[in-house]
Amino acid sequence: YTSSDLATELQTQLNSLAITDTFSVSFNSNTGKFTIIDDTGNFQINWTHANTDAHVGALLGFNDSTDDTGSSSYTSDNMAKASDHYVNIHSMKLAALSPLNQYS
Repeated sequence: YTSSDLATELQTQLNSLAITDTFSVSFNSNTGKFTIIDDTGNFQINWTHANTDAHVGALLGFNDSTDDTGSSSYTSDNMAKASDHYVNIHSMKLAALSPLNQYS
């Protein structure tokens, strides 16, 4: 993925899981930052859940030591690291469909 492709994929995945919300995700190549917007109101991003290795907050440039709450728009705190690293996306739904799980 390029950073712009990653923004598009993140937007697609967020909207596929959202019931009533509509999300927009963009990457600004001038600032190197991602912006996530909920077009229907405030939302929160729980960066500090128990499994801190299961999210991509730091790669997207967000300060993942605290949750983002109380806004309809969040922009990366720092320049994203996604352009020079790979991103491992973990999905419980996809894991259940994996052929590897059939033998465990």
